[in-house]
Amino acid sequence: IENISKINQATLETIFRPNKASTTVLSSTGTEIDITALILNIINPVPDPLIYLEEKGGLIRNYGVSVIVDPSLSCLFELSAAHTMLTIRTVLSSLIALDLPCFDLVVAGNPQPTVLCSEVGTIRSLSNKSAIWESLFSLLEKEVQKSDLASAIHVAFNLKRLRSKDYTSFMFVLTDGLFEKSERNKILHAVNNCVQGGTNVFGIGLGAYPKGIEELFP
Repeated sequence: IENISKINQATLETIFRPNKASTTVLSSTGTEIDITALILNIINPVPDPLIYLEEKGGLIRNYGVSVIVDPSLSCLFELSAAHTMLTIRTVLSSLIALDLPCFDLVVAGNPQPTVLCSEVGTIRSLSNKSAIWESLFSLLEKEVQKSDLASAIHVAFNLKRLRSKDYTSFMFVLTDGLFEKSERNKILHAVNNCVQGGTNVFGIGLGAYPKGIEELFP
């Protein structure tokens, strides 16, 4: 991974701002009831009982981030490979710099994508000793003429839908976007499903000529 000291922390923090209260306190108003406080108030009623939980305290980052990598030959042939690998390295290094709590990494395939990790913190999943790196490069070494990117996006959408906790969701799709019209329609449909489900979706260009991403991602 990139040396963390070289990562522009200030820029990252404008994207991944602390967005969730780290503690809760008892309150007289709210929607989430604290059962213990409720029982104590039933035993000993008081005016304006503090039986609800209110979020308060220092904010933490509560983000779920999915990264999808397109290993198609057009992204990894001789003229594109260096740029593609540098982009993957930069994106993953940026995510580990902020220690985000929920991270999914999916590599598109043909026909099936591979999920390298799901709902694991970035520090744990992307450390230097993580087994993910060997698996990732093993997949990228295999020649894939054209990956099924729509399927990979759909899998990432389902991972987000099945998460055990609620996170503000981002999806970064690394591809050159060079797909035929029928494939593009499937990708657009998959992306729209993610957007309608509350995920912020971004296309990040890979390779020598990633012009195809402009019409695929919001």
